[in-house]
Amino acid sequence: MEENVVVEKDGRLLAQAIMNKTRLEILDALDEPMHISGIAEKMGLDRSTVAYHLSLLKKVGIVSNEYRPLTNPMRGWVGNYFIINREVLEEAIELVEKDFQKVRKK
Repeated sequence: MEENVVVEKDGRLLAQAIMNKTRLEILDALDEPMHISGIAEKMGLDRSTVAYHLSLLKKVGIVSNEYRPLTNPMRGWVGNYFIINREVLEEAIELVEKDFQKVRKK
């Protein structure tokens, strides 16, 4: 994981990051590295909404970003593309599944 990734000792923050409908839909839309405008357009959401949720996902390490040349430059030649970190996403899913198993046992 990256240095700036914030994960609580018990993983609650990581699990909470994916327990949101919009963030789950963003992860579903990220089937390939995408620029924020592409995600927003694909989902029919404002860029600011997508940016907010991506910042939370990035904070816990579920997504990362890299700069790439834009294929259709309007405001420059380089864009910020977001990528799912599959290993961290799987860890978050496992934490959520464990929490659900605890609830089922009660």
